[in-house]
Amino acid sequence: SHIGEDGGTGLNVWDGAQLLLRYIEKVPNIVKNKRVIELGSGCGIVGVAAAICGCKEVIMTDLSYALPLMRENVDINRAAWKDKNVVVSCKECDWFQPPPVDELLGHDSNKADVLLVADCVWLSSLIAPLLRTLK
Repeated sequence: SHIGEDGGTGLNVWDGAQLLLRYIEKVPNIVKNKRVIELGSGCGIVGVAAAICGCKEVIMTDLSYALPLMRENVDINRAAWKDKNVVVSCKECDWFQPPPVDELLGHDSNKADVLLVADCVWLSSLIAPLLRTLK
Protein backbone atom coordinates (compact mmCIF):
# COMPACT_ATOMS: atom_id res chain seq x y z
CA SER A 1 0.00 0.00 0.00
CA HIS A 2 1.05 3.56 -0.60
CA ILE A 3 1.09 6.37 1.91
CA GLY A 4 -1.54 8.24 -0.07
CA GLU A 5 -4.17 5.55 0.47
CA ASP A 6 -4.63 6.31 4.17
CA GLY A 7 -2.79 9.60 4.50
CA GLY A 8 0.18 8.01 6.22
CA THR A 9 -1.70 7.49 9.48
CA GLY A 10 0.66 4.64 10.39
CA LEU A 11 3.55 7.06 10.68
CA ASN A 12 2.14 8.84 13.73
CA VAL A 13 1.84 7.99 17.41
CA TRP A 14 -1.86 8.29 18.24
CA ASP A 15 -3.44 8.82 21.66
CA GLY A 16 -4.81 5.27 21.81
CA ALA A 17 -1.33 3.83 21.29
CA GLN A 18 0.04 6.01 24.09
CA LEU A 19 -2.73 4.86 26.42
CA LEU A 20 -2.18 1.19 25.57
CA LEU A 21 1.57 1.62 26.04
CA ARG A 22 1.02 3.11 29.50
CA TYR A 23 -1.39 0.31 30.40
CA ILE A 24 1.16 -2.34 29.40
CA GLU A 25 3.77 -0.46 31.42
CA LYS A 26 1.53 -0.48 34.53
CA VAL A 27 0.26 -4.06 34.06
CA PRO A 28 3.17 -5.87 32.35
CA ASN A 29 1.75 -9.31 33.20
CA ILE A 30 -0.69 -8.96 30.32
CA VAL A 31 2.27 -9.49 27.95
CA LYS A 32 5.01 -11.00 30.11
CA ASN A 33 6.27 -14.32 28.72
CA LYS A 34 3.47 -14.32 26.15
CA ARG A 35 3.27 -14.40 22.37
CA VAL A 36 1.84 -11.07 21.24
CA ILE A 37 0.54 -9.93 17.86
CA GLU A 38 -0.30 -6.31 17.20
CA LEU A 39 -2.47 -5.24 14.29
CA GLY A 40 -2.00 -1.73 12.90
CA SER A 41 1.29 -1.22 14.73
CA GLY A 42 2.20 1.96 12.86
CA CYS A 43 5.57 3.17 14.10
CA GLY A 44 5.71 0.30 16.61
CA ILE A 45 5.50 2.04 19.99
CA VAL A 46 3.07 -0.49 21.53
CA GLY A 47 4.99 -3.53 20.28
CA VAL A 48 8.24 -2.01 21.56
CA ALA A 49 6.56 -1.54 24.96
CA ALA A 50 5.48 -5.20 24.96
CA ALA A 51 9.06 -6.26 24.20
CA ILE A 52 10.49 -4.05 26.94
CA CYS A 53 7.92 -5.44 29.40
CA GLY A 54 9.12 -8.99 28.73
CA CYS A 55 6.85 -10.67 26.22
CA LYS A 56 8.26 -13.87 24.73
CA GLU A 57 7.56 -12.70 21.17
CA VAL A 58 5.88 -9.74 19.53
CA ILE A 59 4.77 -9.67 15.91
CA MET A 60 3.95 -6.13 14.81
CA THR A 61 1.94 -5.66 11.63
CA ASP A 62 0.85 -2.85 9.36
CA LEU A 63 0.73 -1.79 5.73
CA SER A 64 4.00 -1.96 3.81
CA TYR A 65 4.66 1.81 3.89
CA ALA A 66 4.81 1.74 7.72
CA LEU A 67 7.33 -1.10 7.98
CA PRO A 68 10.56 0.90 7.44
CA LEU A 69 9.83 3.30 10.33
CA MET A 70 8.55 0.44 12.49
CA ARG A 71 11.76 -1.55 11.87
CA GLU A 72 13.89 1.53 12.53
CA ASN A 73 12.16 2.06 15.89
CA VAL A 74 12.64 -1.62 16.77
CA ASP A 75 16.35 -1.35 15.96
CA ILE A 76 16.75 1.86 17.97
CA ASN A 77 15.13 0.26 21.03
CA ARG A 78 16.47 -3.30 20.71
CA ALA A 79 19.00 -2.81 23.54
CA ALA A 80 16.10 -2.39 25.99
CA TRP A 81 15.12 -6.07 25.65
CA LYS A 82 18.28 -7.76 24.35
CA ASP A 83 18.89 -9.57 27.67
CA LYS A 84 15.30 -10.87 27.79
CA ASN A 85 15.47 -13.15 24.71
CA VAL A 86 12.45 -11.46 23.15
CA VAL A 87 11.75 -12.20 19.48
CA VAL A 88 10.49 -9.11 17.64
CA SER A 89 9.30 -9.08 14.03
CA CYS A 90 7.62 -6.56 11.75
CA LYS A 91 5.35 -7.95 9.04
CA GLU A 92 2.97 -6.65 6.43
CA CYS A 93 -0.73 -7.21 7.03
CA ASP A 94 -3.29 -5.52 4.83
CA TRP A 95 -6.73 -6.07 6.34
CA PHE A 96 -8.31 -5.99 2.88
CA GLN A 97 -6.10 -8.91 1.83
CA PRO A 98 -4.76 -10.45 5.04
CA PRO A 99 -2.03 -13.05 4.74
CA PRO A 100 -2.62 -16.61 5.96
CA VAL A 101 -2.23 -16.94 9.73
CA ASP A 102 0.80 -19.24 9.40
CA GLU A 103 2.53 -16.55 7.35
CA LEU A 104 2.11 -14.08 10.21
CA LEU A 105 2.59 -16.42 13.14
CA GLY A 106 4.88 -19.06 11.67
CA HIS A 107 4.23 -22.63 10.64
CA ASP A 108 5.05 -24.18 14.02
CA SER A 109 2.32 -22.31 15.87
CA ASN A 110 -0.72 -20.43 14.66
CA LYS A 111 -1.70 -19.06 18.05
CA ALA A 112 -1.02 -15.80 19.83
CA ASP A 113 -1.68 -15.32 23.54
CA VAL A 114 -2.40 -11.60 23.30
CA LEU A 115 -3.82 -9.47 20.49
CA LEU A 116 -3.17 -5.73 20.64
CA VAL A 117 -5.00 -3.12 18.55
CA ALA A 118 -4.98 0.62 19.33
CA ASP A 119 -6.54 3.52 17.43
CA CYS A 120 -6.79 1.55 14.18
CA VAL A 121 -10.36 2.12 13.06
CA TRP A 122 -11.05 5.76 12.26
CA LEU A 123 -13.20 5.02 9.22
CA SER A 124 -16.27 2.80 9.29
CA SER A 125 -15.04 1.15 6.08
CA LEU A 126 -12.18 -0.42 8.09
CA ILE A 127 -14.39 -2.26 10.58
CA ALA A 128 -15.38 -5.19 8.36
CA PRO A 129 -11.81 -5.79 7.06
CA LEU A 130 -10.46 -5.68 10.64
CA LEU A 131 -13.07 -8.21 11.78
CA ARG A 132 -12.27 -10.51 8.82
CA THR A 133 -8.57 -10.27 9.69
CA LEU A 134 -9.29 -11.21 13.30
CA LYS A 135 -10.92 -14.46 12.14
